[in-house]
Amino acid sequence: MANLMSRCAQVMVFLALCAWGKMVYASEPIILTISGHIRPTLSVRKVNFTLNDLQKFPQYIYKTTNRWVDKPHQYKGPLLADILKSVHAESPRLTLVALNDYRVNMDMSKVIKYKPILAWSDDGKTMTVRDRGPLWLMFPLDSYPKALKNTGMNTYMIWQLRKIIVNQ
Repeated sequence: MANLMSRCAQVMVFLALCAWGKMVYASEPIILTISGHIRPTLSVRKVNFTLNDLQKFPQYIYKTTNRWVDKPHQYKGPLLADILKSVHAESPRLTLVALNDYRVNMDMSKVIKYKPILAWSDDGKTMTVRDRGPLWLMFPLDSYPKALKNTGMNTYMIWQLRKIIVNQ
């Protein structure tokens, strides 16, 4: 009987560990990290976001064309300005970094003026790495055709965005 009790206890511990491991691995992946000159009152200089975190912000939809698609697409995501405000970004300069380490520097003035979104959805489908996701910095190009389409703004429309560095 003691052997059976011991065996039951071992099985219970095993099942508990399996359930705990599933909980650990079931957490959502981090898709965006913002670091640098943020949260001046905290010692933390890096904030991670999951897709679920980003979806809690107000969502905006831009139906627009761009040079990489042949017809207008509908992109959905939070305003980059809202995300930066949430981490108390305090600098006029940003560095955006893609999964392949492509980098582009951008002034905060463009974020304020043109209101780009961190698009996570393209025509109602959650974007994956294969289709320029999980995040694509999308400007409302059709709303500002002269200002955005003809001035090199494509440089800033970084897809597979993974990191934003708030520079000093």
